[in-house]
Amino acid sequence: MLKDTRNTLSKEDQRFRGKALKAADYETVDTMQTVLHGVLITRYYNTTLARAGHDVQAAIKKVADMRHPAEWYMEARAQQRMIYLHIGPTNSGKTYHALKELEKARSGFYAGPLRLLAHEVYSRFQAKGMKCNLLTGDDVRMDESDGSEVQRYAATVEMVDTSTIVDVGVIDEIQMMADEDRGWAWTRAFLGAPAKELHLCGEPRVLPLIKEMVGAMGDTLVVKTYDRLNPLKCMDRSLEGDFGQLRKGDAVVAFTIVGIHALKKIIENKTGKRVAIVYGSLPPETRAQQAALFNDPNNDYDYLVASDAIGMGLNLSIKRVIFETVFKFNGLRKEQMSIPQIKQIAGRAGRYRVANQPEEHVKDVKSLPRRLEQEGSVGLVTTLYADHLPILRAAMTSEAPPITVAGILPPGDFIEDLATRLPKETPHAYVLQTLAEAASVHPRYSMCELRNQMKVANIVETVKGLDAQTRHVFTMAPFSFKVEYFARGAALLRELAQYVADRATIDITDLKHMPLEMLEQPLRSDRQYLADLEFLHQALILYRWLGYRVASLLHGAPMAQYAKEMVEAKINTLLEDYSDAKSKKYESVRKVRGQIPPGSYKDRVSVREFARQKRVVGDGHYKLKLHLGPADSEAAADAGGVMMSGNPWARIQRFLLGTSCHQQQQQQPRLVRRQCR
Repeated sequence: MLKDTRNTLSKEDQRFRGKALKAADYETVDTMQTVLHGVLITRYYNTTLARAGHDVQAAIKKVADMRHPAEWYMEARAQQRMIYLHIGPTNSGKTYHALKELEKARSGFYAGPLRLLAHEVYSRFQAKGMKCNLLTGDDVRMDESDGSEVQRYAATVEMVDTSTIVDVGVIDEIQMMADEDRGWAWTRAFLGAPAKELHLCGEPRVLPLIKEMVGAMGDTLVVKTYDRLNPLKCMDRSLEGDFGQLRKGDAVVAFTIVGIHALKKIIENKTGKRVAIVYGSLPPETRAQQAALFNDPNNDYDYLVASDAIGMGLNLSIKRVIFETVFKFNGLRKEQMSIPQIKQIAGRAGRYRVANQPEEHVKDVKSLPRRLEQEGSVGLVTTLYADHLPILRAAMTSEAPPITVAGILPPGDFIEDLATRLPKETPHAYVLQTLAEAASVHPRYSMCELRNQMKVANIVETVKGLDAQTRHVFTMAPFSFKVEYFARGAALLRELAQYVADRATIDITDLKHMPLEMLEQPLRSDRQYLADLEFLHQALILYRWLGYRVASLLHGAPMAQYAKEMVEAKINTLLEDYSDAKSKKYESVRKVRGQIPPGSYKDRVSVREFARQKRVVGDGHYKLKLHLGPADSEAAADAGGVMMSGNPWARIQRFLLGTSCHQQQQQQPRLVRRQCR
């Protein structure tokens, strides 16, 4: 019956869903009802809009005029900015040089694609005694150690402040402007950051587009080109499927979670050595811990099996990258990886420095290529099987096509404005669809995909009492669309939306769709148990993300952080014991676990006991054995005990909103007016 229903959907209805619907979307009745609701609503409002007067059509056209997105950011346009473009291949030192300029500045920011990168820069400044804030979607750490105002922050790119003038800004991986999902965030940061000096770091193929955009804005561009710091060579032969040819420092790249775990077991059985693993759905803290195990030369973790998640965000001491395959599933079918994708991953081989090496080792960057080649630090890349090697060699010797468009999304104010011009009770997904279809953009820009936002809008559409601004906040939340998570995630998101609509004050123990019972279950070495832990971790991140934007959820942040750390500790322990070699325990494992993440889940009280004691004793982090390190103690103060007293919401919003928005926020205090992830 579901297939028949799917076949009756018109092309117009499928466009409403963002792309051709997949059978996996219909695994639950709940999801099917959401689809049918969206289809019927679309047809109804298409008819209503077609009958609307000329004034309504003209108003929609005016709101949808996005030909000049640079004009959205008046603070940046009021300046004559100096744009420094640092371009070069992976491992060429371009970001290193840009960060040196940020260190010299009195005020500024670093914006990267991942929380791991933002945290690394934040930690680097803290280690040098330089005050710095951390600002990611679900983690805000304000450095108030001496009471003075901090004018430097490290952030994920969606969180860049476009209202505060700074001396220096650094935007990493600028080529991601072309990404169809997140490209808008890089474009927004580039066009809107009011930095006197703005340093962009990325691939050479972005140069033509940057020149065009800078010329249109009237800024000044300086291009700095970098060569790779050590050679990268493609080997003449593959491993022919022989794991006996693996060497210490090898990284095997695969693209399915099942395949990654299978390769881990095979390699450990064949070699007798331990294998670290890294893939996208693991918590960032766990990925960092696994990377630390692999990088440590004094343990038995000789190999790494990873997905393309190693392409950015982790410092890895990889000597050779081995592609298990060069084909990747794109959501609909398997396809050959693109040239940039292959080069990004291959470029991780032979990295000259990892995070735990002192910076003094890399000061003389000009002499590095010759010295590293003499020391045998050449990055090598090959494939596991011979039939993939020609594809790899062709990609490594080819130039990727230039980037010609930058992604954009309309600001939240545009969406709210359009919602007021459409009939009352118009679904938010239809507002997004109308704006996307009516949008007029310049050829150098393209609208980013809205399919995921529209899915989330449909999920919470049945929740009454949410205004347009609140619905837009929910559509930008970090929601997982993985098939195995979708139904559970949708139920949790709808439950959270209902609490927000009811203006209820809650914590995570009030949510029946937050699977906290996972924390009480004994460890099981199976994939489903690990997947359930990963879902719980993502659910807690979703709660914390919303907590910084919806005041009624904010007070539950310390408990959510506590549970999140418990999940990370459980996952780390599970990965350690996932292979057959469960009896071996290494000192390095205990040492790293003591740092990333803090504590062991075995030493912790339950989340519900945490909640009970929290109500009795207030800030009880140390009594409850959180085992916080220096950085985590500061984070706990920001997300924990300090928030439990005084006016924590004002404290956080001062940074998220800036002084200029404070009065506007007091008129509508429940939400942070910011389009960010």
